[in-house]
Amino acid sequence: MCVLSTVTSAGSPQAAIVGFAQNADLQLLIGTSSQTRKYANLQQNQKVAVVVGDFKAEVQYEGIAQQVMKSDVAELETRFEKLPGTARYLEDETQAWFTISPTWIRLTVHGAENRVEEVNFP
Repeated sequence: MCVLSTVTSAGSPQAAIVGFAQNADLQLLIGTSSQTRKYANLQQNQKVAVVVGDFKAEVQYEGIAQQVMKSDVAELETRFEKLPGTARYLEDETQAWFTISPTWIRLTVHGAENRVEEVNFP
């Protein structure tokens, strides 16, 4: 699970907990109902922020979300295996899928290692 932050048309932030899957290029996949606030926000502003973490490490992630066309959803099937319970949404007509491509990532590792790494993407 991660926290996904989107922006309203009035410029206000909104955050929600969502399940996600990733690929080797650090691209994320999320799903949401077309009836949600985050869906409406993503239709107007594709810039998002994502946070994943625990007491050992955290990832701050900024990126651009793009809706996956229904005809292309099957191509992402291997990523759905990482999202428990996703299968029931594949046939739901109100479900929308988004890939998020990173523009900036920061990894912070806590404890004895205590390190920070940042990556900017073109």
